[in-house]
Amino acid sequence: AMNRQLLCLIAIAVLAMTVGCASENPRVPTIAALSANSAAGELVYQEHCTGCHGENLKGAGKVPNLIEHASGHGKEDLLGMLLDGGDGMPPFDAKLTDQQAADVICYVEHKSSQ
Repeated sequence: AMNRQLLCLIAIAVLAMTVGCASENPRVPTIAALSANSAAGELVYQEHCTGCHGENLKGAGKVPNLIEHASGHGKEDLLGMLLDGGDGMPPFDAKLTDQQAADVICYVEHKSSQ
C-alpha cells in the first residue's frame, strides 16, 4: 500500500509539472534578468526554431503559433517552455546559453507585440 501511495504521489507531481505550471528550472530567474537583444535572438530563432515554428513564428498543425502563445504568457513561462520543452517541444536547456535563451525570447516577445 505504501508503494502504491508513493507511486500516486509521484504521478501527481509529474502531472502537475507538465500542465503549464511555472517552470522550476533554476536558470529561469537568471535568464529573465539578463539584458536581451532581439536582433541576436532572431539569429538564434533562425538556427533552432524555424524548422518547427516557421520563419513567420506561426507554426502549423500541432506546433503553436508563437506570436499568439507569447502574448498569453509571461517571460518566465516562455523561458520555462524553451528550456524544459513539453507538449511535443524538445528541451533546449542543454542547447542554448543563458544569453541565447534571453535573446530568442526577446525576439519572440518583440514579434508578438508588433
